[in-house]
Amino acid sequence: MIYEWYSGSDKKGRVATGVRKFSEMSDDVDLSTRISFLEKLLRIEKDPNWRGYLMHYLGVQYLDSRKVEQGVAALKVALGEFDTLAANFRDVAGEYGRTLFYVLRELWGVVEVEEIYEYILRTLPYLNDMDLDRENMSQFTAFAADAILQLAQKGNDPCLYRAATEFGMQVHHLDPDDPYVLEDLVYACVGAGDIRSAKLAYQQIKGLKADFEYRGRLDEFCEKAFSGRYVVDEDGPAT
Repeated sequence: MIYEWYSGSDKKGRVATGVRKFSEMSDDVDLSTRISFLEKLLRIEKDPNWRGYLMHYLGVQYLDSRKVEQGVAALKVALGEFDTLAANFRDVAGEYGRTLFYVLRELWGVVEVEEIYEYILRTLPYLNDMDLDRENMSQFTAFAADAILQLAQKGNDPCLYRAATEFGMQVHHLDPDDPYVLEDLVYACVGAGDIRSAKLAYQQIKGLKADFEYRGRLDEFCEKAFSGRYVVDEDGPAT
């Protein structure tokens, strides 16, 4: 059988047939069987991009089984396999982007924000290829908003503050009543010099019925920012 979507090294069709069979496996199939199946295909496949494809799914199996350390390790191997310059890379671009995103998701809160930011930037060009569901897309946007704001605060960078504002607005529209999202949006807007939007976000927080633990520091920050006593270099908002 000829699989037009397959552009790997196996001309006998074993890998392509195996990929199809793997996609049709029942959820009842245990982890060790799934891993062994993918490892068998990896012993056949020689093309870097399709090896990356297979390693991606191997890593996902570990993550789905809550074996995070093994999953991240496999995903990082996958990233090392992919050849983004090769002519057939577009055939697996979605898996490459999802590999970056899954590593980002598992490393969040574990590594420094600069490393998270790198994964965010590397993932962005492939969002249209990744076919993420609403939940994962929302999570990626939230990660981006948070990481960019942290970097903006570290370097008092107006450009990054503006980027954090744009991502923050997207997160807010996905969850309009989250006070923590609105709080970050206040900080980003002030850093970007958009006091009007910062005031609107602050008013929305005040209008929420639920209180949140950082209300005191936000009130103090806004009192400075809205009275003209806020100085970015000295008073950069902390989270």
